[in-house]
Amino acid sequence: MRWTFRKFVWLVLLLAALVVTPQIYLHTRIKESQSKEQDCKWLSQPPLVCAHGGDSAKAPPNTEAAYRLALDSQVDCMEIDVSRTLDGVLVTLHDRDLQAMHGNPAVQVGHFTFSQIKEVNPGQKYSEKFHKQQVLTLEAALQYVAPHVKQVIIDAKAGPPNYEDGMAADIHSVVKNVDCHNCVMWAKADRIVQDYMRLSLDPDSVGYVVMKDKVTGKVSDPLRMKGASIVGAFHGIISTKLAKTVHRAGKKLLAWTVDEEEVMLRLLRTGVDGMVTSVPTVLQWLMGSERQQCAISGFS
Repeated sequence: MRWTFRKFVWLVLLLAALVVTPQIYLHTRIKESQSKEQDCKWLSQPPLVCAHGGDSAKAPPNTEAAYRLALDSQVDCMEIDVSRTLDGVLVTLHDRDLQAMHGNPAVQVGHFTFSQIKEVNPGQKYSEKFHKQQVLTLEAALQYVAPHVKQVIIDAKAGPPNYEDGMAADIHSVVKNVDCHNCVMWAKADRIVQDYMRLSLDPDSVGYVVMKDKVTGKVSDPLRMKGASIVGAFHGIISTKLAKTVHRAGKKLLAWTVDEEEVMLRLLRTGVDGMVTSVPTVLQWLMGSERQQCAISGFS
């Protein structure tokens, strides 16, 4: 009798397993499918691949060579760093790169005239094929780049001697002269952004930067400027919540500067509208790989 009862218990357990296991399996597959669908959601509106100073991992940043490499790989977007010389000429040169060339962390573009900046060799620490590269004016860079990409981001770097004074007006004058309809200007200095908004009157041509204060750890308000439609945020502070907040306000969210594959993958799934990267070909490869994986799973 005891043996029969044991058989009965085992039979009940077996029947229960046969009933429950398919349900668990189905539930798991549904969850996996929903997760994959979420991972592949970006395919409906892929983020812009925006080359940071061109393909600056392979060539001197913000030079014709770096722009050409990025254009040859068919990037969607180009971010150009713009500083102003002592005599007021806008050039595509970052203080950081100038400091590396001089070996002096204190020098800035605004300490030199345009004639002096022209003597700088941005490719001196690269291979010999880049030694003839020159620092470009903003106008020359826009003429070279703008016709071949969906968007150009002008990253305004305020510095001596005039800092924010007149910076927006100078950039707007060049953009207008080149007739750059796909140009966006953004800056970490809100005053430059506000000045540019008054001149441009086009929200789609103006952006502002969101980042975390290095001292206080506080993140700046992602919706603080109503007249600008582009938000450029440091990748480390971007979350799904931030992306939804920006998108609900009718703005686009671009991440900077995204050079690690794991960060690229996370931001793809977060739903950013673009990524500024020094390694655009890596981002393009990753997006291609993810697109293939999504297709295999039935999402395209």
